[in-house]
Amino acid sequence: MDPFSSGGIVTRLRSGVLSPVSYYCRDRRYGVLSGGKRGKASKGKRKVDNVFEKMLKRRSSPIRPCNSYAFFLTANWGVIRSCSFEETSKRLSKKWHKLSHDKKKEYENMALKDHTRYQRQCILLRNDVEQETGLRANSN
Repeated sequence: MDPFSSGGIVTRLRSGVLSPVSYYCRDRRYGVLSGGKRGKASKGKRKVDNVFEKMLKRRSSPIRPCNSYAFFLTANWGVIRSCSFEETSKRLSKKWHKLSHDKKKEYENMALKDHTRYQRQCILLRNDVEQETGLRANSN
């Protein structure tokens, strides 16, 4: 089953590649994805009373949306040839300020689409967590 054709959630990675989204539990001690095994919590950590907040903390959140300038940088970074990061950034900044309103509008539309993708992923994550907490509350 292909997530791209079945209407699954897809996100844009920093490299520009589209990738299907899946949520995993995060192991807070090591900052890596875990298989769901949890160790004992440290004595210094306070307990979260709200189950909903606790579930959201376990989930990996969607990648935040980029603004129009970030899309412009991604599209044009390889075009500018210079030896340093600083020089490339300065040249692209000047190019962005000189860019016409019509060209900027293209990048603003990309940013708007990315923002709606982010909002949709947040809503789906929230619904998923609410369903999971509702099922746990009903089973107890």
